[in-house]
Amino acid sequence: MHPNSFAPSRRDLLCQTGFGVGAMGLASLLSQDSVAAPSKPG
Repeated sequence: MHPNSFAPSRRDLLCQTGFGVGAMGLASLLSQDSVAAPSKPG
């Protein structure tokens, strides 16, 4: 265990935040694709 327990937890929080933002962005892109595809004529 590190003597400073704040650094690992902050790093984990940063990773979780980055993962959450990436997942939201990916979901947004997927939803845009699924919405735009059927609306295209033909």
